[in-house]
Amino acid sequence: MAPSNFWFEDTRDRHREISPARSCTLEPDVGDVRQDVRDGAAIIDLTSGIALSHSHGVRPTSASQQSQSEFHVGDVLEVRNTMLGQYPVHFIQITEISHPSTEGQTFEGVPFIRTRSMAGQLPKKYNEICKMLHFRRESRLFLEDCPALVHVKADLVVRRRNMIITNSLYPTFAVRRPSQEPMRRTPEQPVREEADSTLVCRWKWTANFVKNQRQTKMDEAIERISAEEVSGSQFVVPEQTLCNRWRGGRHRGGSWRHACDDESVIRCDDGWSDQFVGPFRRHSQRYTLFDAFSGARGVSRGAQSAGFQVTHAVDLDAAVWDTYSINFPKSCLYKMSVDQFLQHAKDVYLRPDILHMSPPCQPFSPAHTRSGARDEENTDAILCSHALVRKLRPRLITMEETFGLRFEEHQDHFHSLIGDLTQLGYSVRWKVVELCKWGSAQTRKRLVIIAAGPGERLPPFPPATHSKDAADSLPAYNTIRRALSKIKPGDDLHDVAAVSHFNPPRLRLDFDTQIGTIVTSPSDVYYPDGKRNYTLREYACLQGFPISHQFRGTTTSIKRQIGNAFPPNTVKVLYKHLEQWLLRQDDVADSRPPSAELITLDEEAGLIDDDTFVDLT
Repeated sequence: MAPSNFWFEDTRDRHREISPARSCTLEPDVGDVRQDVRDGAAIIDLTSGIALSHSHGVRPTSASQQSQSEFHVGDVLEVRNTMLGQYPVHFIQITEISHPSTEGQTFEGVPFIRTRSMAGQLPKKYNEICKMLHFRRESRLFLEDCPALVHVKADLVVRRRNMIITNSLYPTFAVRRPSQEPMRRTPEQPVREEADSTLVCRWKWTANFVKNQRQTKMDEAIERISAEEVSGSQFVVPEQTLCNRWRGGRHRGGSWRHACDDESVIRCDDGWSDQFVGPFRRHSQRYTLFDAFSGARGVSRGAQSAGFQVTHAVDLDAAVWDTYSINFPKSCLYKMSVDQFLQHAKDVYLRPDILHMSPPCQPFSPAHTRSGARDEENTDAILCSHALVRKLRPRLITMEETFGLRFEEHQDHFHSLIGDLTQLGYSVRWKVVELCKWGSAQTRKRLVIIAAGPGERLPPFPPATHSKDAADSLPAYNTIRRALSKIKPGDDLHDVAAVSHFNPPRLRLDFDTQIGTIVTSPSDVYYPDGKRNYTLREYACLQGFPISHQFRGTTTSIKRQIGNAFPPNTVKVLYKHLEQWLLRQDDVADSRPPSAELITLDEEAGLIDDDTFVDLT
């Protein structure tokens, strides 16, 4: 058997062009289960007590050439015709071996899947595999501690395999395919080479399910293996090294602060060293945000309220430029498409701490029932996001999209989106979030994605801040009445006389409940007394904008800006959670007082406080 050839490669300055396919073509395996990953799998064999010992240096051996008694706990076995729900399992790492019986011997183990069977969510690389960690809950209250294991009968074992587990990025430690002139290759040669080579695992795929009448996924994540999960020290790469190679390092506590002498901005990424950062971050130091497809600045407003500095934004829609400028005059707005920005700023060094992307999602919305003139343009905007990530190389990424992107008919686009991030080494977590649990007065559901770059840990989602009927010691869901309570007569965009009135009145609605999703043309929602439509300011407050946020444009344009926004009050929950996560990862404490005692003055837009508005003019 030819020895495996490993790549030990420094990828510090390695730049590879990314094709739309994001992968190479591999010859099919003999007996390989070539089934795409599908949603809605049933989870089987949920057990406990997994021993995750690792096996290295084991010569691949056909099961037919040795006794089953030669297999041990910790060995990695290649298996055939094995599934975890609807997902193919190609390998298991043994956690338990049954005693021989009349029904034969069985092996229980942690499942692994080839990355090329992940429907494009991971790069399709030679002998690269992914650990499958699928959990099942009997209810939403308790999560089982151990993932689902699979049971494999002895006659389904193909051979024992050698596996490396590493936190490094591809191609470090990757197994090279033995070179041979194409004219001399036989049809069996690729299969034999792959069967004899070492497996490399650098990813884990976690999925949480709730067991009810049908299996329901709660959230999923595809994460890089962490340094703590690597058993062999020779396969560990320091996380700081991965970060340095990817983005040139990080600035603990945030890459933006004021200079005390002249209030000018010091760009930390232009040379401010970590050696000057103590246990507390500096008084005005903040993490930075680049807001792509920014729209009416719902994300920027929410992130700023959470303590972030919004430094840059890009949006092609001229209708939102005035709204942007009046609210954030000192942020740099690129009035162009993302493609144009990438050309315009190709020589500009930008390293934001967080990048938010909300590409137009109308083609994937459940409300989108017929093709639109800009569907192809909007789809291309999503697919070009990887180039923006490659340019900016943020520590964290957030994305917000319609939950319709998870529908079966749109899975190719969704998997492509995830694959664009994982190919660059980002760990990705996604979940359909009911925004009322983060303080929205709507029953709105959105697909929220969080990604963490090389050298960064992937944050969990923030816990719920509100609950139905004030359960779990949390405040009750926000209501229409509470969302509108801060509006006063004469407030900007609150002209009751200018809106449509109904005669006779429509059916009265409940003030003390949630409104449906605010959309770009909210013709089917009206003031709960049934006598009139909402004013623009009422729409904005129901969407989570503070009274201080200003809008510019026609009535139709402003409604569209409001309806397209990620509700700022829920963004604040997400970004405050991410700020605290980054501070913990940076081992830096916030020097500012608790948020309950803090009033944040925004130099561009006055007071940014959810509970109070003071006119500073």
